[in-house]
Amino acid sequence: MKKVFNASILAAAVALSFGANAADVSVGTKLSITNEASAAGVASSVYANDITFYNRQELAAGDVITLTFPVGSVVAGATIATGSGVGSFGTAVIADSGSATNNLTIKFTVATGSPVLNNSKTVVSLTDFLPKVGDVVYTAADGFSGAAKDTTGTNSVALTTSTAQEVVSVATKFNGFIKRDARGTYETTKGTLAAEVSISRPAATTIAAVATETLVVTGKNFDTVTSIEAAICDNGTTPTAVNTSGQPVLTCATGLKVPVTVLAAAATCGGVACVAPAKPDTFTINTATLSAELIAAVSPATGLAGKIAVAITSDTAKTFPVGSVAVTRNVTYTQVAPAGANKSYDYIKDADFGLFKLDASVVNVPYLPVGYALTPNVEIANAGSTDAEIQLEAFDQNGVAYGPVTLTTKAGKKAVTKVSEGDIETAFGLAANSKKKLSVTFVLDADAADITLAPYYRQNESRVNVMSDQYKK
Repeated sequence: MKKVFNASILAAAVALSFGANAADVSVGTKLSITNEASAAGVASSVYANDITFYNRQELAAGDVITLTFPVGSVVAGATIATGSGVGSFGTAVIADSGSATNNLTIKFTVATGSPVLNNSKTVVSLTDFLPKVGDVVYTAADGFSGAAKDTTGTNSVALTTSTAQEVVSVATKFNGFIKRDARGTYETTKGTLAAEVSISRPAATTIAAVATETLVVTGKNFDTVTSIEAAICDNGTTPTAVNTSGQPVLTCATGLKVPVTVLAAAATCGGVACVAPAKPDTFTINTATLSAELIAAVSPATGLAGKIAVAITSDTAKTFPVGSVAVTRNVTYTQVAPAGANKSYDYIKDADFGLFKLDASVVNVPYLPVGYALTPNVEIANAGSTDAEIQLEAFDQNGVAYGPVTLTTKAGKKAVTKVSEGDIETAFGLAANSKKKLSVTFVLDADAADITLAPYYRQNESRVNVMSDQYKK
């Protein structure tokens, strides 16, 4: 009895495995349409296709097979082919091709004296086929009673696939260092002065036409930016940044494709007039000439992909703003049907594009009472192996800015160095009784990990410790 039971369990498992793996209906080529093309009402073109099915129940003479397609689907003709010795069908009958209200159907009947054996393969070849979004559904019916037959397995399959027309990400972020003693010039021996945006366009049968496409780069206090350059090499590879006089210049081994560079001031860009930004902190770059250079992608195999490099040039006579940068990728597609405004897509919106920082250890002391007879001092501990030059800059309670000024005293290596009230007054040209509440920023030519500040002032016999922004870091 146990052996019989085990044999039954095994037989059931085998039967289930065949049923689970059965692909009763399949489509030769699925129509691939992008989400954006669908939203824009873009019409697809007809093409040749085939529907293959395996019947899981023997079909007798007179039994009727029906393939049902979504409303609006179109087909011009259908021919049927079956494997050797497995039966045959009559001529296909097509109904409601292109109907606005009824499902397209293709019906064919098993020929007399030619039953279609179980698990036979049948291929229906379609000409001038254009499906709508949805499934093709296979059904079989007894030719005499009309009762359903061959109902096991998977009897439907999707006719279309959809995908985003563009996929965008930030591939490389800015990680730029500004020289502390030449605030409009980059430190070119370290960091990253060219950021990269990765753009891929998966393959699809039906796509929407691009009306406009841009990269929008934003930062804070970008009034010192002289240009923002976006580029791609004309063989689809990514440009590299070559540093020239402390500024990044994008270059390629082969030709460089560059759009109209957006400048803060009027100039000539690629032989045409440059476009000044609407706002100093927002730069909109037309990328149409760049995306035209996208090359065949590895995945998806027939799609397109590439990276657009972006570099920022600053006014060397001014102070380049330290801080973060953001980027937005926007594409607008031409609306076809119904007629209306073009639809716009932000594939990334204000995405982190990296940052720029001073090439120094920067510590802010938010409050030092200078000129109040409170004797404020700042002790600087330098754990590094070299002396560090000290720069000071500040603003007071009235919004007056001071510096930057370089002190004659350096923060000694492996030592504690004091910056006194007198040092600060001398640096900023303040009188002894100026009564300034200063927020002082210390910029030291040393690694941040090696520098610690201890600010304080005296009140009567007590020493009042002042907190620096190192507690935030």
